[in-house]
Amino acid sequence: MGAGAGVVRAVMLVLVGCAGPNRGVDERDLSSTALPSICEGNRFPMTAGPVARNCCELRNETWHIGAASGAVIHRVYNLPCSEADGLGTNCAGTGCYYGPCGAHNVSVTGGTPSYVFKPASNPTVCGWQAGGTSGAYDPEPYTDQELWPDVPSTCPWTACPGGGIRAVMLQVTAVASGATGKVESVPEGIDLEGAGSVTTPFVELNVELIARARGHDARAVFSGDCSATGGFGEPVACSLTLGPNKTVTVTYECQPGLTCRLAD
Repeated sequence: MGAGAGVVRAVMLVLVGCAGPNRGVDERDLSSTALPSICEGNRFPMTAGPVARNCCELRNETWHIGAASGAVIHRVYNLPCSEADGLGTNCAGTGCYYGPCGAHNVSVTGGTPSYVFKPASNPTVCGWQAGGTSGAYDPEPYTDQELWPDVPSTCPWTACPGGGIRAVMLQVTAVASGATGKVESVPEGIDLEGAGSVTTPFVELNVELIARARGHDARAVFSGDCSATGGFGEPVACSLTLGPNKTVTVTYECQPGLTCRLAD
């Protein structure tokens, strides 16, 4: 092989090397790079507070300020009520790595005052600084950079009953006030005879409760997160949209001056 051919071959090897996995980022790479954005509210449970403060989202991760602790909370997301691999659903309750809103807390850092902001040194990441004694930050300390906005928390789900299904709990209490009866639900779940209390998970958010007081001189009255009053001797229905900590009370009443059955 001549000297000229050797030079050409060397140049070709250099060009091939530049096309390998260690090449620099070009404009096509930049166009596909994910950038931070405002968080989606449906990733945050309504039980944790009305808003996720200073919330920044990047791919399947978020950083925000905890409403109660004032700390920086870093979370990662996958399928709701799933195991650590994000696929397995052979878990229930706190045994699920990802909770009913699809989140897992990676870390809780520092205390008040903490910040999640748009860093000047690297706009492709969510910047944060933890307050209190921590002093931790990434990728730069907070001075007066623009803060990420608060986001309303809109995830109503509160439980993982099993099989990758998420649910919300409803508590129904029945009170015998001179009469008794039975309350049921559509879809099925509540089936309460007489006085007592039951808490049931529902996988649907819209539920109808139907109460039937026993006897022509008795009626059922709904109160709490669902309000309705039935006529004497008639069933009464009450519809509600479920969310965290919803409770309903049904009271069975007898017409004044009369005596109604309290048992069979």
